[in-house]
Order: sequence, then C-alpha cells, then structure tokens
Amino acid sequence: KPLFAAVNGIAYGGGCELAQSTDFIIASTTATFGQPEAMLGLAAGGGSPAMLPRLLPRGKALQMLMTGDPLPAAEAHRLGMVNELHDPSELMTAALAIAEKIAGNSPTAVQAVKRAVQLGEGQPIEQAIAIMMDAHWRSAVHPDRVEGIGAFNEGREPEFHDSDF
Repeated sequence: KPLFAAVNGIAYGGGCELAQSTDFIIASTTATFGQPEAMLGLAAGGGSPAMLPRLLPRGKALQMLMTGDPLPAAEAHRLGMVNELHDPSELMTAALAIAEKIAGNSPTAVQAVKRAVQLGEGQPIEQAIAIMMDAHWRSAVHPDRVEGIGAFNEGREPEFHDSDF
C-alpha cells in the first residue's frame, strides 16, 4: 500500500524515523526534522542510520545523526528529503488531495511501481530494469490496463478494481 507522511511540526527521534520509513514526505513550512539521540548518549536505533542517507546526502545525514541538530523543512525540501512544502493550515488538504489522486489510480499499477522501486533500489541498473519490466508486463496484461485506456478514450473516469498483483 502507498504510505506517505504529512509532517506538521516537530518530527524528532522516532517521529523523524517514522517519516523516513514512508514512500515520501510532504511537510508544512514550519516542520523540523531531527535525530537528537547522540545528544542523549544514544545511537539512533529506529532506522535512521539506514534510511536517512537514502533521503539526504550522506554527509548531511551523518551530520544530523552525530550532532543532533534539526533540519528545517525548507532545507529538507531543498535537499530532497521532503517532496512538497505547504502552509500549515493547508497541509492536510494537500495530503488528502495526494491520497485521493493515488487512490483514483489503478491499485495494480501503484503496487507494481512501488514494488519495482523497492526491489530495484540499490541493484545494478540491468537488474533494476529487469525488475521494472516484470512489473510493467504483469500490469500490461491486467484488466485495469484495458479499463484505464478505455476510460481515457471515452473521456470518463476509470473504475479500477482491487489489486491482485
């Protein structure tokens, strides 16, 4: 299932790690992200040493983990950790719009894309492409493809069914 975080406020420690574990993050302009564990005599243990360097440049991730200094939402957005920034009062409206857009797409296609990204990440490009093509061809023979193309050609909204991917 698609899972994304809408962060509106302080996401430190476990809250930051929870956001890192999602497919993507959107945030309010007032959000901050931090891993303060080192300041408390702890090594972060909820996943950030593994996940944060995948979202930020390695050096910035290490700096956050070693200093405990927070990262403002604007900087997290500039560095690619956060996909979108919104006014705090508009964050949930934006999050719901994204969720509705994803929910309106073919569940099979959404699952296929997520699977291809997850399994292909970190693999040699040839392996990542093979994984992608497997997901593509499995979705190409699914009834959602016929429905999606038919709805597009007829100028109507598609009616997709639960995934069996």
